[in-house]
Amino acid sequence: MAEKASKEEFYLDKDIADMKCCSICNEEYNTSTRKPKLLPCAHTFCRHCIADMLTPGLGKLACPLCREEFDVDDVDSLRTNIDMYDKMSLVERIQSRAITRPVSMRSLDELQRQSESSTQDFTVELATLKTVRDVALVGIKEKVSQLHAIVDQWGTDLENNLDELYKKKEGDMKQMLKRCNSNRSSRSSQSLEFLYISQNYLQFQAVDDLDEHLGVFLNGKAVIYNCKPLPSVIRYPDDLIPTAGLEEEATVSITGINGTPITGYPISATIYRQQKNGVPQAVQCTFTDNEDGRYCVQFRPQFSGPHELAIKFLDKVIPCKHSFIVQSNDPFERIFPNSPDVCFRPTSVVIDKAGNLFIGNEDNSCFYILPQYSDQFEECRVSDSKEFIHFKSASSLKEKLSLKSLKKEYRYKIFGVALNKQTNEIICTLAFSDLKTGNILAHSFVGISLDDRQRTLKISDPENLQSAFNIAVNSRGQFILSDSQANRLLVYSRGGRLMKTMGGTKNLHLKGPTFLCIDAHDRIYVSDTSNHRVAVLDENGNFMYQIGKEGSGPGEFLAPSGLAVDEDGYLLVADNRRNVVQVFKTDGRLVSCIESEGDKLNEPYGVCVDSSGFAYVADYQNCYVKRYRYK
Repeated sequence: MAEKASKEEFYLDKDIADMKCCSICNEEYNTSTRKPKLLPCAHTFCRHCIADMLTPGLGKLACPLCREEFDVDDVDSLRTNIDMYDKMSLVERIQSRAITRPVSMRSLDELQRQSESSTQDFTVELATLKTVRDVALVGIKEKVSQLHAIVDQWGTDLENNLDELYKKKEGDMKQMLKRCNSNRSSRSSQSLEFLYISQNYLQFQAVDDLDEHLGVFLNGKAVIYNCKPLPSVIRYPDDLIPTAGLEEEATVSITGINGTPITGYPISATIYRQQKNGVPQAVQCTFTDNEDGRYCVQFRPQFSGPHELAIKFLDKVIPCKHSFIVQSNDPFERIFPNSPDVCFRPTSVVIDKAGNLFIGNEDNSCFYILPQYSDQFEECRVSDSKEFIHFKSASSLKEKLSLKSLKKEYRYKIFGVALNKQTNEIICTLAFSDLKTGNILAHSFVGISLDDRQRTLKISDPENLQSAFNIAVNSRGQFILSDSQANRLLVYSRGGRLMKTMGGTKNLHLKGPTFLCIDAHDRIYVSDTSNHRVAVLDENGNFMYQIGKEGSGPGEFLAPSGLAVDEDGYLLVADNRRNVVQVFKTDGRLVSCIESEGDKLNEPYGVCVDSSGFAYVADYQNCYVKRYRYK
């Protein structure tokens, strides 16, 4: 039994045990004869031992540890070690109230934490109590005002009814009086008339009934309830680390001071992002009562950085907020050819329904195919045939260039890549450049069959094309190409014949259009780069609206580049100078931002999305294609 009792006893940790006992007598400090007294050298001993060491009449005392001497007239003139004294006092108070066994200093830290938690809980309850008082006062004033309005309206209705009845009686009496005057000879008729008039007495007799009904109303409706617990203890999740742009769900527990689950109350949540300018930005969220004291908070943060979650009771914030950090949306993986011989400068990316990725590469005169579930790139080069080429210089230069010299001194640069799903071919925009000077001599675009890797398309009138930057295919199989130098879009038929141009009008003034994409309704989204916006056109090229404006804030652009739109109405826009990808809804509402703080983008160009909620971004200067989750 003795052994069992010793295991149940609370023992002090070593550092606390050193503080608990006097190092001279090894007796525990207490709050009476063995108070912990603090010497000027910061060493502590009990009052009893210091009194024994003090030489009477001399007023001298030497510290037993450091041997430093001090002038001390009286032991009570020394300061008490307040921190140790408070702890001993707390232990003695707890032990004096103990029922089963004493509590020692080992539980002091836990008690202190519980005390701090209780202080926070009571602070919250006090705030919510004030809130319900304020809301109840507002409710009382509103109900009294409504009651006044009802009584006033009731009085007005009574007055109107009385007036109507009076006018009716007055009219009847005047009619009877007129008949009496015209028939004075008939006495029986006069008696009947006067009998009728005597029954026209008007009297308001509802006073007693009003008092009775009003008393019932006041006694039955005007009740102050004081038997409901208040929201006092709020527990937030400790592992809340959301990612910018992705849906997050957190569970918040709310109980009364006695642990009663709070449910069915007018409780909501609010989330704010702490911006650098000090102005908090609200984050949209939903708050669901699970009816067991737990509440589900769902939200989608737009940006990374510090955020704050607060609970609102009766539309007032409870003073118990939770701060957390939203982490940046960083890439899941980097995609690049694993070969030292490959110079990889990705410009455009597209993906088919099977998950095969097609990447335009500016430096290697080719595009790459990365099949799904594979890390082996397939290189697909474009033919060097002169029939693709349109020279800006005189035609005599064309005649001087042979196919052999072309292959030796000139090369193609592939910038735009599009997928023609109807014909299973890749459409590439080409720039024909001088290897020595790098000057662009010609522009065109070409189709390559994915079945046999053969050319399928020849442009019929290349002289109309000044700069082929990017290309997209609509549901009719037509090619829409951005001619950035001419500030226009060109529409070609399946066979490569120019059908129409878009731009250069009052309604559509493009300036340096680069990337473009087309949605399921054939609406055209154009990166109007020098105008710092995304222009949205209908299927016929008519301007509908714009998304964004110049700037570095949310939803703004410095140089919009790659575009991608998915079947759920999400529009992704890369910014070549801000080095981010912003996610919008197609109506222009900003959803989130891929900041990639942990792996920064450097001149992002082309963007594409798959059906699983992933985005692929051509990180041009970093020589990668990066994959992100955006929804």
